Amino acid sequence: MSLNDYDSITLAQFINKLNGYFKHLQEKEEAEWKRVAYISYSILMNNPHVKPNHKPKTFEAYLAGSKKETVKITSEAQLNAFLG
Repeated sequence: MSLNDYDSITLAQFINKLNGYFKHLQEKEEAEWKRVAYISYSILMNNPHVKPNHKPKTFEAYLAGSKKETVKITSEAQLNAFLG
């Protein structure tokens, strides 16, 4: 923003520019994280020492990770049902 623009800008316009700038920085950072994740995904997929059943099927599955549902046991009946 030039000095001339700075002198003639209103507070609402300045806040709008500020919010846009921070949104731009956030999108840029997210793109960088996704680029690094893709590099690590491609290294993982091309590694012959990792078993095929341990490799994710797609890049989206790699980004999601293995979010397994945790079992929360709050009573003895649930513990017995869980143990079988």
